[in-house]
Amino acid sequence: MAPWTNLFLYDLKHLDAVTLRAHTGGDVELILSNLERLGGVGTSVVVRVPVIPGFNDTPKDIRAIAERVARWGIRELHLLPYHRLGASKYGLLGRHYRYEGGDRAAEVTLEVLRAAVADMRPTIKVCG
Repeated sequence: MAPWTNLFLYDLKHLDAVTLRAHTGGDVELILSNLERLGGVGTSVVVRVPVIPGFNDTPKDIRAIAERVARWGIRELHLLPYHRLGASKYGLLGRHYRYEGGDRAAEVTLEVLRAAVADMRPTIKVCG
């Protein structure tokens, strides 16, 4: 797909395998190997990090992600503020929504995270 695609948007939530598996069921090694491949094909990739309170909202978490992404030549990382727009879908599926009490990450928190990686490349953008 890369030769025919101008831009890939790639969500990355966490780098720790145990944490990611416990919260999402995802396989961090598969996620990172796919991202590494995309970074090496010369197409534009934007890595998007949904900032989730209590999960990946520390400067250490975000800096680790930014450092990994930068190694592969990916030049853009977006921090996406947490929201609960998908909560109602869980109820329709008969599933429990884990982050019911979570509020949208404050702009102040996002700015602190952005500042923690401001000296780095890729460029960090706060979206939302």
